[in-house]
Amino acid sequence: GAIAVSDPDGGGRPAAVSFVRKVAAEVGKLGDNVAFLRERFRGDAVLRLALSRPDVRTVVLGHTRWASNGVIHERNAHPVDNATVPSGEGEAADEVRAQGAPHPVYGRARGRVFVALNGDVDNHIPLHDEYEGATGLRGSPRVTTDTKVIALRVDRHLRAGLALEEAFRRAVADLDGSAAVAMVSDLEPGRVFLSLRGSGQSLYVGSAPDGWVVSSEVYGLVHETSSYAALEGERERVPGERLSRGTVAVLDASGAVGPPRLLTFGGDPVDGEAAPRAAQITTRDVDRGAFLHYFRKEIEQSPLSVAKTLRGKFSIEGEGGRRLRFNLGSEILPPAVEARLRSGSVRRILCCGQGTASVAAAAVAGILDEDLGAAGIAVRAEKASEMSGFGLREDMSDTLVVAVTQSGSTADTNRAVDLARRRGAAVIAIVNRRNSDITRRADGVFHTSDGRDVEMSVASTKAFHSQVAAGAVLSLAFARILGTMPEAEAADRARELRALPDLLRRVLSLDPLVERVAGEHAPTRRHWTVVGSGLNRVAAEEIRIKCSELCYKSIASDTVEDKKHIDLSSEALMLVLAAGNPGTVQADLAKDVAIFQAHKALPVVFADEGDPRFDPYAAAVVPVPRAAPRLSMLANVMAGHLFAYHAARAVDEGARFFSRLRAAVVAGEG
Repeated sequence: GAIAVSDPDGGGRPAAVSFVRKVAAEVGKLGDNVAFLRERFRGDAVLRLALSRPDVRTVVLGHTRWASNGVIHERNAHPVDNATVPSGEGEAADEVRAQGAPHPVYGRARGRVFVALNGDVDNHIPLHDEYEGATGLRGSPRVTTDTKVIALRVDRHLRAGLALEEAFRRAVADLDGSAAVAMVSDLEPGRVFLSLRGSGQSLYVGSAPDGWVVSSEVYGLVHETSSYAALEGERERVPGERLSRGTVAVLDASGAVGPPRLLTFGGDPVDGEAAPRAAQITTRDVDRGAFLHYFRKEIEQSPLSVAKTLRGKFSIEGEGGRRLRFNLGSEILPPAVEARLRSGSVRRILCCGQGTASVAAAAVAGILDEDLGAAGIAVRAEKASEMSGFGLREDMSDTLVVAVTQSGSTADTNRAVDLARRRGAAVIAIVNRRNSDITRRADGVFHTSDGRDVEMSVASTKAFHSQVAAGAVLSLAFARILGTMPEAEAADRARELRALPDLLRRVLSLDPLVERVAGEHAPTRRHWTVVGSGLNRVAAEEIRIKCSELCYKSIASDTVEDKKHIDLSSEALMLVLAAGNPGTVQADLAKDVAIFQAHKALPVVFADEGDPRFDPYAAAVVPVPRAAPRLSMLANVMAGHLFAYHAARAVDEGARFFSRLRAAVVAGEG
């Protein structure tokens, strides 16, 4: 940590005391980093003394960021300041702050600025080189994050005699990339400077009774206020003028007495864009409750999340339940999009997402392809980043994009949606969060659960099941519009969907067995792989992601048949997803599992309940309740989520000896 004090100048500006604390632990249990920071602040006697003054005003700038460039270390953690070293100095050089001649506005040296960034500065290297060439100074070689160049850019404009607001505006206007930036400075204590430009980030400014609250997600505000304004980051207010795209916001020390003051990157005032909105989520939506981990809580909530997703979307009527009626409304399926489907102008459907959402998009594409095949519509799944880079056409008026995202603020997905819509594509978003960024970009929005079932775990679970369920509902609705499925058959499919929450609950009841299997086998093999065929190939990819995220392993996923030709020499733990496959495929899978065993792999098979054919060859069999094939895929995923959770805990338990040993060594050295 660090403390810096700036003296008041002759212009009536108050003194500023800056406290900076950082932590960059990569591995640990939930809450470790926050607990560390809380402990340091709570025990800081100087901070306590500073806050005890009756006239004190406080600004808190906190940020959690995954490293997009630069090593993961406290020196690269945010906020980053404008400290410099002379050009040519090595890593051992001490950074120098607040040097130089008195500033013409502030009457003293240029002061300190503190910057946090969400996003990426694509041109940070040339900007840094330009700063060094102009000043003979550079950031310390030990600080390698791209955020550093923003502070240096502000610093350069301060050196030129500009006031802080203008220095900030010009600095962020020079940045290439998609970036949300926040800055504070001891030159003007109590003011906060924000900027947003690009399709990948969001910034929300909340108006609380005692000041401003700023967050990159709406759920970051709701502990303090339900009223907020969303900054515009993507739209060019004047077509063709780059500086009219995005927003600079200035929050003054007087507090939240009105809307934030907004500017374009060119410095022009922006009016009418800070109208307050009411948050549609509350603190209870983000509470972990009695669960040890958010991940476990969200696995348990998956059946209810699916039930909420399906609730009220369709009804099964008529004698024998052979009639199907949809109730999607214009919010989900706008009349203009439905008209394009009916007219036959939609010839392609692209399903996209990133991370787990891209796997859900692949599952949705598989369902759409099966249901709409007779209409001659080409259905394809692509990762959003691949779609932006390689999957766009100049004219996409024949295309419907189904964009899948949990948060609604995924940079790659939002960018793909923007680019596709500019080319004439229609867009329906499947998203978990109301008020999220993508809801302002799509033609139709299908909220999973009730649109406020916030998923806090980075490793998404319940959203995956709900996203696929939502996609299956859309597929049935499209099939009825296009006439590719008889109504009675569609009603049967809808009935199967209604049974999905109960199916997931039955899989959850297998938890003690899955815990035992994971605990017994996961720690014994260094290499893991997940295999499946058909829709279970999609399930294999989803389980691979969860095992990788939770267990910090690089894990392969393949079709079952391919795996017997490659990688068998690694003698891996192999999760084989067999449940839900046709009988002829099951017979082949049993032979494959026998081959895996013969090559000293450790097969754990998720098989249909009551199917004994894998028993002679598998190290363990998890009996998955029988269901329709497309639903069996989700049952396999649920079992895989449980396996990943218990495998991670088993691996962690095995590492505790070394953690305790390290703690003992450190204590002994102390």
